[in-house]
Amino acid sequence: EIRGVLGRGGMGVVYRARQKGLNRQVALKMILAGDHAGAEHVARFKTEAEAVAQLQHPNIVQIFDIGESKGLPFFSLEFIDGPSLEAERGGKPMQPRRAAELIVTLARAMHYAHQRGIVHRDLKPANVLLTSDGMPKVTDFGLVKRVEANSSETRTGTIVGTPSYMAPEQAWGKTDVGPLADIYALGAMLYALVTGRPPFQGPTPLETVMQLRQQEPVPPSRLQPTLPRDLETICMKALQKEPHSRYESAEALAEDLERYLNDEPIVARPIGRMERTWRWCRRNPSLSIAGGVALVLALCLMIGGPAAAALVYDQKQQAVRERNRANDNARIARENEALAKENERRAIENGALAEKNAGLARGQRDLALTALNTLVERAQNDLQTLPQSQPVREKLLLTAMDGLDKIADTGTGPSADLVMARAHRTMGDVLLETGLAEQAHGQYVKTHEIVLLMTRTPDPNKPYNSHLNLGRSYVNLGKAAQRMGDAPKARGYFEQSLRERETALPMHPDPLFVKQELSDSYGHLARISLALGRPDEALVYNSKGLELRREWLQKAPQNIPALREFSGAQLELAGIAINRGKLDAAIETYTETLKALEQVRAADPGLLSGRGNVAFVHNQLGVAHLLADRPQKARDEYQQAVELLKAVAADDPNDASVQRMLGTAYYGLATAVLEAGDGEAARTHFETSRDIRRRLAEKDKDDLTLQADLMLALARCGEHAEAAGIAGDLEQRAPKDASLLYQVAGGYALAAAAAASDKAAAAQYSRQAIGALQKAVAEGYRSVALIEIDPDLDPVRGEEAFQKLVDGLKQPAADAETAGRD
Repeated sequence: EIRGVLGRGGMGVVYRARQKGLNRQVALKMILAGDHAGAEHVARFKTEAEAVAQLQHPNIVQIFDIGESKGLPFFSLEFIDGPSLEAERGGKPMQPRRAAELIVTLARAMHYAHQRGIVHRDLKPANVLLTSDGMPKVTDFGLVKRVEANSSETRTGTIVGTPSYMAPEQAWGKTDVGPLADIYALGAMLYALVTGRPPFQGPTPLETVMQLRQQEPVPPSRLQPTLPRDLETICMKALQKEPHSRYESAEALAEDLERYLNDEPIVARPIGRMERTWRWCRRNPSLSIAGGVALVLALCLMIGGPAAAALVYDQKQQAVRERNRANDNARIARENEALAKENERRAIENGALAEKNAGLARGQRDLALTALNTLVERAQNDLQTLPQSQPVREKLLLTAMDGLDKIADTGTGPSADLVMARAHRTMGDVLLETGLAEQAHGQYVKTHEIVLLMTRTPDPNKPYNSHLNLGRSYVNLGKAAQRMGDAPKARGYFEQSLRERETALPMHPDPLFVKQELSDSYGHLARISLALGRPDEALVYNSKGLELRREWLQKAPQNIPALREFSGAQLELAGIAINRGKLDAAIETYTETLKALEQVRAADPGLLSGRGNVAFVHNQLGVAHLLADRPQKARDEYQQAVELLKAVAADDPNDASVQRMLGTAYYGLATAVLEAGDGEAARTHFETSRDIRRRLAEKDKDDLTLQADLMLALARCGEHAEAAGIAGDLEQRAPKDASLLYQVAGGYALAAAAAASDKAAAAQYSRQAIGALQKAVAEGYRSVALIEIDPDLDPVRGEEAFQKLVDGLKQPAADAETAGRD
């Protein structure tokens, strides 16, 4: 009989209920999604129930029953009538002894669980309930793990737990998380109880995880100066980042805490003889007094005779005089010290008030930024699958942007600036994904301005952070510039990102981390060089990036991000092969990469980008087969790409990047079908591609790459006048962008074919196509192999000027090859 809701979590809901048969209060836990829950959630729910059922301990919430009702799995638990430990502490420090007593009890309970092969993995104050008489009980084993052979409820790379209380090995997504992770969590709970806050607490869960990975916790005594040193030592030992440096068991932690409570020497820090004696005296006051009397008597027996007595008398008088002088000096010192303390107290009060006001301002600002980031994420994630929600999403984004601008006028220090920079970057990422390149660029510029200001006062302990932040900022600027049709400027940004990351490499304690960032810069440079028609230059960058990604993959062969990044470099390599005319090599590389990406997709089948990446490779295989004059194979690959992308688009209909890929796949499919001789089907596919590309281009008129896509589809559909109009506009807006000029040449060439019945117009378009191609070559375009086989240029391939241009491109390459042989 349901009486009310006790709480909700990420997976389930807990009700307060009455078990009718025994007439007792119980807590009833059910999966939120019920029969729609995924297999993983159901398995985790079952694992929790089975784990708790094995544990019969007075400080672990007991399970009564497990079953299913109307297809909904449930289990009933002991009902605890008190608050959680989180609610009890209320964000305030607790008395040290009370905190230690609670953790002793919890550590004993967890040692009991560990002995039975159960690791909690989500210990935190919110998962500890207090009975009416204050007894703690551990609950919520939703992330439990069994410590046994070949057992792992978590995939490699998956982070589970609560960031403020999870162990570092959990934050790194490791699967070998054992009892020592619970010991870390107990240390984090002790830290929170004695200081009022957990050891790491960022504005977002991701920031908290990054703090946990990269920083050491602030010693608790800095937050609570009166905290006993032994308790701090115990806490910090439990919080060691290396598992083997913590207590070897939860029982060992409990025993050391009991030593602290009993005023005995703790194991965590050896103590000296004097301190050991003092502690012994505290525990045995009567024996210590007797020992003192015995010591005095022994001294008296050692001194004998009148001469010895006179000597003692003189020494006593001298001691009295020296003591009086010392007392006078001490009195003067005390008076001076009191005056200094009074002045210090007033200064501290004034400084504390100023710091409190500044802290309030920073807190309010950070809170506002957090709210705006939440607004952006909700607009992007929660609304994107709702029909006709695009106008509402865009209004929310504009509101958030306006809020960021207003908050920017109330700067309160570097920490807030870092939060502001991240807020602008998040906004830029969402805008770029939504297809608003110019507005995204504006947000990235604001991020970059803040990062540049912060580099003026770098962290002396982590000087590499300034260079890494700049490197990431330059990458964002480059991506936006490329989308806006300024490939040369984008290339400059990517080169600057590479320089910043190369500067950070020798400074950073983890070279592999920086090498991952370096490989990102090399990847962007390889792709932009390829887009600019410089395949040989792209190959140099790709080789360097591929080497770094291979090193990462060798050190973490099962790591999904490492495998994904390595596959990305392989895709770049295949694209370079196409541009160099090595089509069979490209097909072989694409086929190998497809297998790796299918492995990534199998590891996380719910990941939308996984299907998108696989679709991209099928599309590129279609390109390679089409250029190799294998239209039937090209058709099959393009068809697979279309089907995959249609499925992704159904799940995420407003993702501009997915829509663009879908438009590209339809364009390729139409071209392959046309080459195979089915003109009617080809026209249908070209029109579908045109409609998709028109929607994207009308949404963001500043994204010149989208305008170029639309131009090609219009020309293929016979709408040569509009296509030529866009081509002329692109030629004017991007006169130095070799990549866009090359596409403009294709647009004019296809327009010439579409206007075949109007000989004057067709001739004009042909001349414009050759002219645009000549401009692209003048700006550095050198993919002569692609120019010779690109089907978009077929209508002008027979022109004398076209052949002359190709021959001119081939001659330097032939000369270079001859020189190399010589």
